[in-house]
Amino acid sequence: MELSEKFNFVSTVLSRANPNNTAFIENDQRWTYQQLGDNIRSVAGWLTTQGIQPEQRVAIIMRDGCDTAALILGCMYAGIVAVPLDPRSSIETLRHCVDHCGARLVITEDHDMKEKLELPAHNIHPRSVMRVVYRCAPATAADTHRDSAAIFMYTSGTTGHPKAVVHAQFAPWVINRKSTRLNSSHIPLSRMPSSA
Repeated sequence: MELSEKFNFVSTVLSRANPNNTAFIENDQRWTYQQLGDNIRSVAGWLTTQGIQPEQRVAIIMRDGCDTAALILGCMYAGIVAVPLDPRSSIETLRHCVDHCGARLVITEDHDMKEKLELPAHNIHPRSVMRVVYRCAPATAADTHRDSAAIFMYTSGTTGHPKAVVHAQFAPWVINRKSTRLNSSHIPLSRMPSSA
């Protein structure tokens, strides 16, 4: 598939996927691509109601799982930069990353994270907000460029503070195609190892 200048990774994946196929499995929870797409569009709609604009950053401090995937992909769908951070990281590391990326919003599973990161209350939401998020009116895909920033992935910081590696909208598509020997009939979504 030739990538055009205008390219939204999540919209492309959803448009090519069979809506009845399984997209995610987490313990006893199973989402089809239809459910995933509905949840992604609701996340994008909710982010808009929070005043988050394309190219702004949202830090996601949660363990791997369906909600985390929906948040990351919902950001990308809306043209917002997802910043997934490992909740097992030190508070100093998390504070550095949230500050460094200029996150406009933080979503976390730790109810005490607001105090730990010293953030204003309106900038942070607990994971329980997802019950509200999934009921929000859906948004349409942002008109993103293939080189638009989609994800900031922070390094481990072995030589100092973690550094952000910026992944553009096209990067997950190209990486998955080249590294897994997929052909045009496959629908790559993610090729990340799960955390323990």
